[in-house]
Amino acid sequence: MSFVRFKVFIALMVVFFLILGSFFYVLDAVSKPASQVDEVVGFNIKSGEGIKEISNNLQTAGLIKNKSVFQVYTYFIRVNDELKAGQYSLSKKMTIKQITDVLKQGGLSANERWITVTPGQNKNDIADYLEKQGIVKKEDFIKAVDISDSRQIIPSKTYEFLKDKAQGQGLEGYLFPDTYRIFINAGSAGIIEKMLDNFNQKLTLELKEAIESRHKTIYEIVTMASILEKEVTKETDRKMVSDIFWRRIDAGMPLQSDATVNYVTGKSSLQPLISDTQVDSPYNTYLYKGLPPGPICNPSLDSIKAAIYPKENDYWYYLTKKDGATVFAKTAEEHVENKAKYLD
Repeated sequence: MSFVRFKVFIALMVVFFLILGSFFYVLDAVSKPASQVDEVVGFNIKSGEGIKEISNNLQTAGLIKNKSVFQVYTYFIRVNDELKAGQYSLSKKMTIKQITDVLKQGGLSANERWITVTPGQNKNDIADYLEKQGIVKKEDFIKAVDISDSRQIIPSKTYEFLKDKAQGQGLEGYLFPDTYRIFINAGSAGIIEKMLDNFNQKLTLELKEAIESRHKTIYEIVTMASILEKEVTKETDRKMVSDIFWRRIDAGMPLQSDATVNYVTGKSSLQPLISDTQVDSPYNTYLYKGLPPGPICNPSLDSIKAAIYPKENDYWYYLTKKDGATVFAKTAEEHVENKAKYLD
């Protein structure tokens, strides 16, 4: 290869990696909300406004962090000319993807609202949110979710994916995290129906066949996914931890999931106290082997896929650092050293 060709090759490679880096940057950015504060903002798109005006107004309203990312994303998925004029109620906790999905559907009528359920929320979190939004009472929503037979809530439908649900368990785990357009008078039943319909759509035939090939039930997968959702932040790490957890179950080891302990105590500790791990509850996976009786939250599709498609590895232990990064260990001794290094 001549020197000139080599320089051209290097230049092309630099351009390629710049484009690739930009692609992954945008992909990452569209999945993160502008804020962790669930503040609802009224947003208006006027007739004739283009993507530049819309993205600038979204950034000014604090609904997105970077208008350029929004422009690139909407252009990439070819909806930059499909955002509809109208009045919207958007949350600062919504991602660019969720906001785009809403703006494609058009503004709300006087008797409609947008609600957003985020991955990892449990029934209490969702109920708190819905009550604060003035949509339903907290106790009414929780009561509906806790009903074990969905036909008592939605008589007109039967959901096949609920057939292997543990007897007596409610609908926790199946309230699919997403942004929903609802009628103000939908009530708990109407909201739950939308969430179950969405779960049914997201759990494709391919995923169901993969679950069956692993000799698992949908309920086991959803329960595992709910733990992974709360334990690990990155998709790749969730697949690693999924393999660790399934192997621990096969080996007769307790999962020792801190997320299940937090579910019992109501805390959000990175490292629960020894006294917390001794609280007697079937959801405490330090005391009881195998999966807990049911899901501890409502997991994302990524977490469900991580539970279905674990990534094989040689580790048996892991911990989550304060910055959200996961550190793995092959031995108990190495794990203790990691805890002293990163958590103490």
